[in-house]
Amino acid sequence: MNQTIKHIIKNNIITGTLLKLRRVLPPAYRKKSFKMIALLFLNSMFELVGLAAFLPLFSVILQPGVIQSHHTISKIYSFVGFNSENQFILSLAGLIVVAIVFKNIASIYIVRSQARFSLSLYQYFSNRLHQLYYSKGFPFFKKTNSNIILRNIHIVPNQFANQIVLPTFNLLNELLILVLILTGLFLYDPKAILLLTITILPVFFLFYNWVKGRALKLEKEVNSIAPELTKSIFQSVHGFPDVEITNTQPVFRKRISDFIGRLVKLNIRRTVYNAAPTKVLETGMVITVFAITAYGLWFLPDRAGLAALLGMYALAAYRILPSTNRIMLALISVKGYQYTFDIVNEVNGFIPENEQHEEIQFNSGIHIKHLSFQFPDAKEKMLNNVNLSINKGESLGLIGVSGSGKTTLMNLLLGFWELQKEKSSLTTSH
Repeated sequence: MNQTIKHIIKNNIITGTLLKLRRVLPPAYRKKSFKMIALLFLNSMFELVGLAAFLPLFSVILQPGVIQSHHTISKIYSFVGFNSENQFILSLAGLIVVAIVFKNIASIYIVRSQARFSLSLYQYFSNRLHQLYYSKGFPFFKKTNSNIILRNIHIVPNQFANQIVLPTFNLLNELLILVLILTGLFLYDPKAILLLTITILPVFFLFYNWVKGRALKLEKEVNSIAPELTKSIFQSVHGFPDVEITNTQPVFRKRISDFIGRLVKLNIRRTVYNAAPTKVLETGMVITVFAITAYGLWFLPDRAGLAALLGMYALAAYRILPSTNRIMLALISVKGYQYTFDIVNEVNGFIPENEQHEEIQFNSGIHIKHLSFQFPDAKEKMLNNVNLSINKGESLGLIGVSGSGKTTLMNLLLGFWELQKEKSSLTTSH
């Protein structure tokens, strides 16, 4: 039973992502994460307060006599000592303006903090991955597509910060806000929540189940195509003389066009996936209005009650629709960019070495004895029993056909490849 629960928690997109973030994020960023969630929640509370601030203004304008009849409003009116209702209404409207201005200033500060957090996280993982790849040495760079390394260092950390971490925080925040709004609706009329659940939830889950697998497949495909496209463009630009001499422009142009064509199709689908939640949820909201109207006409004593219920629902929907839309977009983003965990997780447990390299004392010459070298995936040796002495002040020219080992010998002299045989030696004389 416990294994089943653990399996469900691990495979749930929300809890599974949170567990992965806990493993991947360094301790300092875990602490900052709680601060970010608190700021996002505070920002949402400001939005709710700003929305709720209009309720008393609407009440005193639309309901004659409410200033005298309402217990709280009448006390405030008497305590401050307003001379007329118009003065009271203008003062209330002025307070709302001040509250909205304060809310917007606070929101800008929170957005700034959010951007600083995500960009610093991107910088952290980018630097760490750069250190990690350099620690693997020359063989790693020799066998790995340089455009994949570029993508992993530059693109993936940015995607991780902005398409996984921030959407996860927004998701948690919007879920909490949605619970608060629905709780308020439930206290006002439990049946309204039932109608909302029956109409909105099926639409939400049907669409999410339809799009989540497609979003993950789409982003993985984009992630695999991007390095190949960059590689083709890089080769055609930096290899311009060779491309011109061999007349291979059509080959490169077709390859680049094919890659871009695939990316265009994928980006069209991505645009549709991002735009669809709003339309789907709007449809669900309209269905809910229809259901509430039918419920009010059949079960409420008068149409005034129906108008009040619809008004309350419309006000709540003003915040429910954006929240639900953000939740949907966050889920799609988090699901689609799960592959970034595989890359940023490479730095987990990696500790950069602080190597102090001794300065090579070169006073007389460099001596190579019995040097042999064979690439790991090769069947024959590239170099076999090479002996060579280079005295200080001498110049050496290496002549040979392509693939004869000239560059390999230079890389061995520079220490990029390790010597393979025990009797092979490369020394300097003092």
